[in-house]
Amino acid sequence: MRSGCESSTGLSKTDFTRVTEGRFLRFCGIPEQNGCIPWIGPKTNKGYGTLRLGKSHSRGTTAHRVAWVLKFGDLPAGALVLHRCDNPSCVNAEHLFIGSARSNTADMVQKRRHPWRNGTPWQKLNSTDAERVRDLRRSGCTQQQIADWLGVSRPLISLIESGQLAYAAQE
Repeated sequence: MRSGCESSTGLSKTDFTRVTEGRFLRFCGIPEQNGCIPWIGPKTNKGYGTLRLGKSHSRGTTAHRVAWVLKFGDLPAGALVLHRCDNPSCVNAEHLFIGSARSNTADMVQKRRHPWRNGTPWQKLNSTDAERVRDLRRSGCTQQQIADWLGVSRPLISLIESGQLAYAAQE
């Protein structure tokens, strides 16, 4: 089962068994004030609801894709179903829209959820840290030692050192 919002094979209502819709509805929670309908069934590690489409060994998909098909119809292969509400467990079809990988990335950047955008709350390093990384490497520290000290991955240190990852100057 894929953990994202895309399927290489598409999704059609003909993929559903006669009990699929009932199983889907059983896992729909009580609507929240913001209109989100939380998925209370099984979820991926990223919080997306999951649902098997038929018998126990059939393929599964994400619950928000099923919500889209039930409300609006078939999804072509490669179509992404995205959340306007940015709530991965939401299965309110009115909160969903079809997009591409490019539009999904543009949406993340615009909403400042993109993990590589400078200044996001979860960004561990800034331009001062990047300069310190370069100084430590020049003084003989290994990439792994620096990564361990800063609580980041060794490949991140490599990207900083090679100049492939730049940090904007601090404000």
